[in-house]
Amino acid sequence: MTTKKISDIIARSSWFKGLPNEAQQTLAVNAKIENFKKDSFIYHIGDNSKTIFCVLSGRVRISVLSTQGQKFSVDDYGPEEWVGESGLVSSDIQISEIQFIEAGQALSLSYHTVSAVGKDYPIMYYSILQDHIRRTRGVYQILRTMVFHPLKSRLAGRILFMLKSIGVKAEDGYYLDQKLNQQDFANFAHGSRQRVNQILKEWDKEGIITIKDNRYFIRDLVRLKQEVYKAEA
Repeated sequence: MTTKKISDIIARSSWFKGLPNEAQQTLAVNAKIENFKKDSFIYHIGDNSKTIFCVLSGRVRISVLSTQGQKFSVDDYGPEEWVGESGLVSSDIQISEIQFIEAGQALSLSYHTVSAVGKDYPIMYYSILQDHIRRTRGVYQILRTMVFHPLKSRLAGRILFMLKSIGVKAEDGYYLDQKLNQQDFANFAHGSRQRVNQILKEWDKEGIITIKDNRYFIRDLVRLKQEVYKAEA
């Protein structure tokens, strides 16, 4: 990838688009391209990383783990999403893991380089904070659902949430344009794979969501939205 293409990515970034050209160029010439295999990690829980990353291809998943090893998936990010901002202002260790669920590439920048730019142009931190707040609001919405809603409602809500980033409109519904299995849904909705399997079978019979062209396909978006507010029997 050329420096020009890297510069264009940085210029489009919500974190850095407000910077003058010379500052964006400083970031671009110091950026590195890294290759990641499927299931490899950007961050492990407990890491004290010194690098931020921008996903160039593939998808990454942010997850947290219990002390018993139970996994809860928070969100997936695709191309041109940046991660690792907390380390710019805190030396605390990572409390979540970020893993490539598809093989891909990422742009990496050292905290030292980014902090040096931020020292000259503190407006950068305002832009990063705005994006951080946007993500945090989404996490709070997810946590509210996890605490107060039954599994069927949680699952419907997470699928609707995923539609924003990986939904593809078709003539008669919406595809989730990513390879997902029932364990993925269980991790997102914080439930057992067996119970998720039962719910998906129910929705298939009711014409709400099914498998089509090897992807999950939402046939009835209105009905799926209604499932968010139903009490589980």
